[in-house]
Amino acid sequence: QLRDLGTELSRRGGVPLDYIRQAFGEAAGATTFHISYVRAVLFDWLRYPRRSAR
Repeated sequence: QLRDLGTELSRRGGVPLDYIRQAFGEAAGATTFHISYVRAVLFDWLRYPRRSAR
């Protein structure tokens, strides 16, 4: 999942490393250690549309 997130963010033009650190920090603060949570936080901050559920 982490590689997929990196690929997806790269395709969309990238994201500052600080955003990624902060998103992981927010996930840890919420005691949610899932990449999907980090992805949702980043996409919300960047206003990217979310991928539909598979």
